[in-house]
Amino acid sequence: MSNIAARLDQAMSAAGFPSQSALARASGVPQPTINRILKNSGKGHPEAATVRKLAEACNVSFNWLNEGLGEMGRDAVTPSAKVQALKALIASTAPAARPDIVEIPVYKLNITAGITGFQAELDESEFAIPVAVTQRWLDQHGLAKEQLVATTVRGDSMEETLSDGDTVIINTKSVRPRDNKIFAVNFGGQAVVKRLISDFGRWFLVSDNSDQKRYHREECSTENCILIGEVVMAQRNFLRG
Repeated sequence: MSNIAARLDQAMSAAGFPSQSALARASGVPQPTINRILKNSGKGHPEAATVRKLAEACNVSFNWLNEGLGEMGRDAVTPSAKVQALKALIASTAPAARPDIVEIPVYKLNITAGITGFQAELDESEFAIPVAVTQRWLDQHGLAKEQLVATTVRGDSMEETLSDGDTVIINTKSVRPRDNKIFAVNFGGQAVVKRLISDFGRWFLVSDNSDQKRYHREECSTENCILIGEVVMAQRNFLRG
């Protein structure tokens, strides 16, 4: 094997990973990063910490995966039955093994004050793992993958409903105000996730956090408040912080 792309491909096959997403879940390395390594499309050799995570997940030698030195397998290291069982579970539930699974990538939302719409930049941070849903769930709720965007919640304003670091799926087709529903909003050029409340014919952005003095409600007018889409699902991350 002459390059890391070929070695990683061999290691994935030997470890039984059916897809890049399965390896991403097991290693903690974002799927787009794995894709760039396999396609040799990065700007340089991947970081050692990234390669080490991939080597551990595939149970191969770091030196072999990183530089092609030595034998492929780890010396005197045998994966435990629990690790093997976890890999089997990942393989059995991965999109390649479950064609009914649909992955919603996680994006960073780039917006401008007063401008409808947004630009989506793929989030390649460590915890930005695509959200997996079933096609049946999409069909039941009349949702289309092309109209869905996942993004990471920032801040504590929506505690206890949503926490900092949680991932939400946004239906960008749903931009008409709905009372007591949670929306992603372009509020004065800032992307926020808030509950929309109707009060005497006026719309307000309300935080679920009980500290209403700190997180007071804001009026949602057409000039400074543009709905990006309705939050239709949330995924909690207990590993952050």
